[in-house]
Amino acid sequence: MAITFDSKTRFLYVLPVLGAVVMAIGLFVAWPFTVDDAFISFRYAKNFAEGHGLVWNPGLDPVEGYTNFSWVVLCALYETVLGTSEVPAKVSGVVSLVGVLALVGRSVYRQTESPSLSACATGGLLLFPPTYYHAVSGLETMFFALLLVAVFEVGRRIREGTRSRLLLGLVPALGVLLGLTRPEGLVPGAVVFGFVISQASPESRRRLLTYTAVAAIPAVLYMAWRTSHFGHLLPNTFYAKTGDDVASIVVSSAKWFIEKWPPFVALLSIVTVNALYVGDGRKKNYVYEVCFLTSVLVTYLLLTPGMDYLARFSFHIIPVTSVILVSSFGPLAEASRKAYLYPVVLSHVIVFIGLISLEMITMRSMYGLGLDNAHVRLGKTLKTVDIPDDKRTLATMDAGAVPYYSEWTSYDLLELNSEFLARGGTPPQLVEKEKPTVLILNSAATGAPRGYTKSWREGYEKVCSFYYMRNIHHLDVYIREGADEEYESRIRSEIVGPARKSQLAEKWFYGPKAVVDFALWRFQSLLALPESPPTQQDVYLPTVPASES
Repeated sequence: MAITFDSKTRFLYVLPVLGAVVMAIGLFVAWPFTVDDAFISFRYAKNFAEGHGLVWNPGLDPVEGYTNFSWVVLCALYETVLGTSEVPAKVSGVVSLVGVLALVGRSVYRQTESPSLSACATGGLLLFPPTYYHAVSGLETMFFALLLVAVFEVGRRIREGTRSRLLLGLVPALGVLLGLTRPEGLVPGAVVFGFVISQASPESRRRLLTYTAVAAIPAVLYMAWRTSHFGHLLPNTFYAKTGDDVASIVVSSAKWFIEKWPPFVALLSIVTVNALYVGDGRKKNYVYEVCFLTSVLVTYLLLTPGMDYLARFSFHIIPVTSVILVSSFGPLAEASRKAYLYPVVLSHVIVFIGLISLEMITMRSMYGLGLDNAHVRLGKTLKTVDIPDDKRTLATMDAGAVPYYSEWTSYDLLELNSEFLARGGTPPQLVEKEKPTVLILNSAATGAPRGYTKSWREGYEKVCSFYYMRNIHHLDVYIREGADEEYESRIRSEIVGPARKSQLAEKWFYGPKAVVDFALWRFQSLLALPESPPTQQDVYLPTVPASES
């Protein structure tokens, strides 16, 4: 008898072990990666744990520079119990990844009763490199994806006729938790609530409304507190990312649509597959699935295209898309019973969830190592400088690891944690107003923000540079001219040595990174991709920073 993927053979028992091995390798490679923005949440959590409240700078007016309230509270718990957030947050991301894989695999199996299709869905996620980087990034990305898959599955099971008070209670509970983790999470939660209540019996409807009223109590109290505490209905990050006018939102959304079109292709794929085969079971969930995905995509399009590093604000749609795509193939695969269909399904999933670049495997890990070499090193060094607290002030473009580890009063030059900038002020005006002792600017080659000119550093003298990623990417450290000579001398003596160490450490990366860059360029040339070969400026050889305007 021919062996198929659904045969009851030992092969099926090998799949979980193989998946665990792949996941272990992926996590090992990605582990050094921590997004600098994660340290923003860690700083709020640390201040909260130390009794200062949810503030960016203790003693100053509060500003809401985060949108992941539940994640900040979780990190505050870690700060209180363990004294740190970074490693526990990364571990929490890994645990969330395990939960996502379990839910995805279970959901596909319940709909198709096919272990092979279930393996295809989880395998697509395991072979998707961003999965691991989002799991260990230190941010709420994977936790939010877990909540999204959970609420989607709860809604689907209720629509299929499963009667359970627990499931009814989970609909509003997960919806509120989604909103507390990211504000846009309220929209898909509302979609699930709408579908569930529309088909519920009168008794189930009364229960659902009761559960919703109970779940809404902490949400209403939180909104009342945050509006009173921060003084604004929307987070400061909303104004920083989109601006105050509608035109900027439209422009950023249009740019996102051009650059991030794969999710829409995946949605089109769902429509196509269901058009080929729509049985009674698929028809029952078809409208629900499309409405759920559309709510997530449109919400992202309108609210969060800006500052979307590594597409972390859209990754959560990938697991749900994987469930729907693979489940859509179930009836077709069942009709043919051909083993070769399953690799086709797996490849289809991988293509449509956006496996687009092998460079991510090495480059993102280098980012983590570089962040530790420059930002973390600089932050820890500044913490040791012995100067009065009123002089421990800095302004920086990358307001993450440096403010978190230094514990200095910090001004964010990229607006997220600065209401002054988010509401129309400029960085030179902020620097002139606050007169921070230390100014930290990214090299021009790193990708300077809009409006970046030499005026940003007028009145400041450069001391040294901390290098990361590549030798043309570095943090330039300046000290305000006219500062107290004794304090200036202490700062110089403390940071110059670590800055030199960061340059020496950066040279160590050059050898392996150059080999990888060249190999990737050769691979891309075989695929006829328009990519120029790596040069000395593309890798880690020392170069002169690009001139500033």
